[in-house]
Amino acid sequence: MILRNGYFNTMGSSKAKLRTLLFLLSPLLLSALVSSYLIVSIASEELQSQANRFGQGVTDHLAILVSDHLVANDRLSLNVLLAELMKKDNFDYASVLDSSGNLVAQAGRRTSNSRMFSQQVTSQDSVMGAVQTGFRIDMLETRINGLLMVCLSAHALLIAIVGLLIYWYGDLLYLLVALKHSITTKKPSNSTVDIEANELVMERTFLVLKLRPARLLAQNLPKIHQALSLYGGRVEQVGDDLLVTFDQANQLFQAVCSGLLTIELFGHTNIHIKAALHQARDANDDVAVEKARKHTSYLASMAEESFLTSKQVATLLQMTDSESNAENYQLTNFHSTMTPDGEVYIITGLENQALIEAQALKLNDRT
Repeated sequence: MILRNGYFNTMGSSKAKLRTLLFLLSPLLLSALVSSYLIVSIASEELQSQANRFGQGVTDHLAILVSDHLVANDRLSLNVLLAELMKKDNFDYASVLDSSGNLVAQAGRRTSNSRMFSQQVTSQDSVMGAVQTGFRIDMLETRINGLLMVCLSAHALLIAIVGLLIYWYGDLLYLLVALKHSITTKKPSNSTVDIEANELVMERTFLVLKLRPARLLAQNLPKIHQALSLYGGRVEQVGDDLLVTFDQANQLFQAVCSGLLTIELFGHTNIHIKAALHQARDANDDVAVEKARKHTSYLASMAEESFLTSKQVATLLQMTDSESNAENYQLTNFHSTMTPDGEVYIITGLENQALIEAQALKLNDRT
């Protein structure tokens, strides 16, 4: 079984997730507030301008309609016209005044929420009186508030969706980025040097995975492939076993992570993984490559729910200038009557085992 540590528990705590979530959502929240303010401000100015034009236009039209009735002092017709205006629900007050300023007809009641508009009533170039209308500001405010609620609701929905995506899949994304960073060795920026360095990689690393009971391999193969794809190994099924080949410059680190991750995937099930790791020092030597493959398979056959490797690879992993340059491998001696002491080692984990545990947790949640 793979060792556990408190670091993963700390990283996986609710408080840590909440802080990370708030940090990632802060720019989106700020953008939502600023954009909502700008949208509502611009829309409010436009609605205010339209309300002024509409209110004044209706008042001007009303002044034309009432002119003949005001000249004839037809109060009944004036009240009917004003009552019809009230039915539009945009106005809560309307009145007609004579030339002396006396009230002739009125509909509704003037309130503090009314925006007043007025226009003179003329007939044959003579001022006969005036009309006044009170436009309902509360309706305008309702529309502005409705627009604000729509903006905030839309942004809240977007933030909720992004928040859920970050909460459920953010760790996996972070781990992929962190993994890429951790396994990338520091090289000169000169692209020619990079190409030459890649061409000098002569080793080939083999990882053999034996799932027991073997009858469950087929149904779990998609999940295993998904895990191994994170580290770029080439997977080949040989009978009931999986042979994974690594040729990259950081192949040992990738192979170790692949083996540990596969074991961790089934750490709490009745499925057991026997894993082994070995390396051919010259990928162009077909005899050496075939010998390395067979030796890896032999080591895997000896493993009992553990991850074995040869002394050759263990020495490389323990070197201070190893490929990963960022990970400390946890190794212990493997004792068996089938092999001399000091020739086979058990890889029990990485110093940063939280990376492997979190990846396994995410992969198990998705399957």
